Amino acid sequence: MLLIVNGVPRELTAPPGRSLLRVLREQLGLVAAKPGCGEGACGACTVLVGGEPVRSCVLPVEEVGERPVTTLEGLAPAGLLHPLQQAFLEEGAMQCGYCTAGMIMSAAALLATNPDPGEAEIAAALDGNVCRCCAYPRIVRAVRRAAELPAEGAVAAPSSPLEPPLTAPVRPWDLVAAAERDWFSVLPDGLVAAVEPAPAQGSWSTSAGAWLHVAADGAVTAFTGKVDVGQDNRTALSLLVAAELGVPVESVRLVMGDTDLCPYDEGTFGSRSMPDAGPLLRAAAAVARRSLEQRPLGEGERRVELESAALRATAPAPRTSGARRAVLEIVTGAARYPSDMTRPGLLHGASLQPPAAGARLHSLDLAAARALAGVTVVHEDAFVGVAAPEPETVEQALQAIRVDWELPAGPDERELPEYLRAHPVELEGWGGSFLDESGDVQAALAAAEVRLDASYTTAYLAHVPLETRAALAEWENERLTVWTGTQRPFGVRAQLAGELDVPEEHVRVIAPTAGGGFGGKHTGEAALEAARLARA
Repeated sequence: MLLIVNGVPRELTAPPGRSLLRVLREQLGLVAAKPGCGEGACGACTVLVGGEPVRSCVLPVEEVGERPVTTLEGLAPAGLLHPLQQAFLEEGAMQCGYCTAGMIMSAAALLATNPDPGEAEIAAALDGNVCRCCAYPRIVRAVRRAAELPAEGAVAAPSSPLEPPLTAPVRPWDLVAAAERDWFSVLPDGLVAAVEPAPAQGSWSTSAGAWLHVAADGAVTAFTGKVDVGQDNRTALSLLVAAELGVPVESVRLVMGDTDLCPYDEGTFGSRSMPDAGPLLRAAAAVARRSLEQRPLGEGERRVELESAALRATAPAPRTSGARRAVLEIVTGAARYPSDMTRPGLLHGASLQPPAAGARLHSLDLAAARALAGVTVVHEDAFVGVAAPEPETVEQALQAIRVDWELPAGPDERELPEYLRAHPVELEGWGGSFLDESGDVQAALAAAEVRLDASYTTAYLAHVPLETRAALAEWENERLTVWTGTQRPFGVRAQLAGELDVPEEHVRVIAPTAGGGFGGKHTGEAALEAARLARA
């Protein structure tokens, strides 16, 4: 099969029915188009086929024929930005960026036929593209801005792909005392400043500390247990460090959510990144700055300066201008999300899911699935999963499993709102319902000249970020590393260690920037399933 992709003829072999999306991502390594709904309804997978926007997740590759395919990676000549890429960059027309490739490709098709569209025309052209972060006003402005930019394209700023994770230390740094951490088996010689304050009485914080490293060449590497799921706390926290040290923000690398390297953090939720992690990173930067002022690097013997103190940076940070650092990777397709991760010898996996919450296995027959060539079937307690080199084989194996479920009694969709109100789920430590009143509500209503009473209802919707829950797991020398989109990497580490019966220090969780979270990526089910399959 001959496919013209981004102007280059490619000879490919693919079984009938394989989607164009999977060919682009798995065979050609073009991962800008994203897997989302899998049904052509979210638009994250949009590419141009013969100049027309198509949902590549539902288009069989054999139906492409001789029509040329263009992905975000090939939208503009090397070293230049398409006007849409430049406009999305200028407007910051995204949050997590997972939808951006599809948005830009749909907009490119529009501008090719209508160089000066109005807002209504833009909305109509992008109607099939979903931004779960709801950055729609900025997206519309970006398309309008692109129509004003010169067609020859702006020169892209020099940029390297997002840096890979650092080498793992002997033991996770948060599980050993500061003086015993093997900083320089992972980092070059330089200076380390650590801040691990004891919590003040009556206070509560999600962050247990912060530390940073200043290398001899001036490069700064800061560490926080927070993660970025689209809110771009990465840029905000980097700016705090840069301002406190008096260095350009471009020289600051922020390592986030790596449980081997970062200080313990309870999780990224409740808008706690800036009030909790921000002061600690600024304090660590202040420690480093004072140490550097007292003994500049390069003069005399270099040594590690460790300081642990309850430092609080109370002065406001100076306003620092600078473009969002990850945006260029997003608009050019270089950004890597958990769904884009790969490792040598990668297998695909999936788990058997019940048809309803609370369903229990009644009977299970795995013989047909186990008979398929190249398939690994795992049955541990209530978990049933399969792994294979090709996703089609995984799907075939799942369909070959014969299973009967015991289904619990439950409401139909019309009864669901009342059922949920009558059966609230109380999470440990978080209580149930909440009521807070001030003043005399009834007296105020009675005195009002006009009173309006109304009730509004809407359908109950699943809490689904655009990037579905995904994980990549690898075992090496009895140690597990998992890459996954999560808001609680340390919580997932503990969950994996407990469920898999391994010491917590033998588990490393790395949290790349994820395609949205919205409070819905707190637990590690996908990580645990991937770990079970990888171990088998």
